[in-house]
Amino acid sequence: MTDNFLDQGKLICVDWGSSNFRAFLLDDKAELIDRIYFDKGMLELKPDEFEPVLFDLLKYWPTTPIILAGMVGSLKGWRNVKYITCPVKMHDLSQNLTHIANAEARKVAIIAGVDTHATGAQYDVARGEETQVIGAIEMIGQSLEKQAVFCLPGTHSKWMKIIDKSIVDFSTHMTGELYDLLIKHSILAPQSTSAPKTEDDEAFIKGVKCAKADGGLAHHIFSARTNMLNGELQQNEIEPYLSGILIGTEIKEMQRAIENIQHVYLVGTQALNKIYQLALWQFDLHSTVIDGEKAAYTGMSSIAKQANL
Repeated sequence: MTDNFLDQGKLICVDWGSSNFRAFLLDDKAELIDRIYFDKGMLELKPDEFEPVLFDLLKYWPTTPIILAGMVGSLKGWRNVKYITCPVKMHDLSQNLTHIANAEARKVAIIAGVDTHATGAQYDVARGEETQVIGAIEMIGQSLEKQAVFCLPGTHSKWMKIIDKSIVDFSTHMTGELYDLLIKHSILAPQSTSAPKTEDDEAFIKGVKCAKADGGLAHHIFSARTNMLNGELQQNEIEPYLSGILIGTEIKEMQRAIENIQHVYLVGTQALNKIYQLALWQFDLHSTVIDGEKAAYTGMSSIAKQANL
């Protein structure tokens, strides 16, 4: 990447989460010029390290405005930014940026997270996903329905309901984290490392179909062990089968919670979009796949533009 090419950069978008840092240098048409990945998130840094680490990582890029989203705006992040309560439009996010004074006198702003009106178990929060959904809405354009459902698969999957381009409600599902805990620390953890891992669609679909049946999540999870004992599953099929149960349960509950759901926009990595799309088919739900990374920097650049950043 030549310096002359980098000089075309007009905005830096940073998605800074609990465990990872991703930065995107965009030109004046919001097209991607360069990107930086760094494996140190908010939880691995001390409060006084956020600013110097940020500027050190960006030292070879132009000194353009910086807009950030994600856990960087959380209680354990660079600055605790107050949530905006649903319904939330892009205008609400662009008009409520938190501007950060810094040693380099750069324009630096953090996008607010969003929360819900509900209380108790139904209260929910998001940081970063709201920006991805705003970006996805911009990418879809005029073909977006008046009412739409977005799923953002990941460690903590988010399902967001959209009406007239506003985020009106959403829920979080600890599907990815629960899968990791079960595979590493439960009775379902591999007894040896000799069995190769597999991306077995058949075992995955079998898990999704198990989730569709009555019995409850805790019972379905244990079936991963009993089906191995009776020979219906091999050791290397446990992981895709368990993944199918957890993702299937997530979809089953969302199909029950969101009235008349027929189509889902999937906003995530290629791998996660693929398996969620496969699971959605088992529920007769259609889906459209959107690249989560592009949605993230598209959302940040759209918010920055509207805020005249």
